[in-house]
Amino acid sequence: MLTYKHVLLATSLSPNSYPLAVHAIRLAQDFGARLSLLHVIERPLSQNNTEITANDMKRMKAAREQLLKLGKELIVPEFDQRAVIGDAKTSILSVANDLSIDLIVIGQNEHTESSVGSTALAVLKKAVCDVITIRGNP
Repeated sequence: MLTYKHVLLATSLSPNSYPLAVHAIRLAQDFGARLSLLHVIERPLSQNNTEITANDMKRMKAAREQLLKLGKELIVPEFDQRAVIGDAKTSILSVANDLSIDLIVIGQNEHTESSVGSTALAVLKKAVCDVITIRGNP
């Protein structure tokens, strides 16, 4: 039987991402697992290797505030909430590795016509742990 000890929810923090968060917390509860939240603040590719800007800091502050709100609703402590700046695919995989994640929960992009968006697909292909994609509006 599969068992998970640490679940990572990669969230867009969009207004439609709450149902995905509910799925993630239920999975964590069902397995008696710890839940961590991750939001990646993506930058244009031309800026990925440059210094952090004032706009990046503003976006980071807003993301942390949203994570705190979501964490409070889901009863996820602040130390299990992360907002990072970078490429979503790389950041999700890196955080999952750093935290020894057993299961990544990721939504599918609501604006894609394919069954799985590029970020979810890259995470599915490269993750060393299990990955669940949730249909709907991440």
